[in-house]
Amino acid sequence: MLLLGQNQLFVRPAKTLASAAQSIRDRHGISLDALQCDIASDEGRAVVSDKAGQLDILVHNTDGPQLGDFRAWARKT
Repeated sequence: MLLLGQNQLFVRPAKTLASAAQSIRDRHGISLDALQCDIASDEGRAVVSDKAGQLDILVHNTDGPQLGDFRAWARKT
C-alpha cells in the first residue's frame, strides 16, 4: 500500500523507469513523478533534492544503503 502524499520514483536504469512508474500508477491509482538518476552520485542526489525537497522517507533498494543523510553518500570504487 502506498501512502497519500507526494510519491516519486527515482531509477538508475532509464529503460525500466517508464514501465515501472506506469505499473505503480495503474495498480495503486496514485500520482507518481518518475525521474532517472543515480543517488550514489552528487548529480543524482541533487536531482532528488531539487525534485523532492525535504524527504520524510527514502527507500533505497540496493545491496544495502549506508546509514545517515543520503546527500552524504558516495559510490564505492
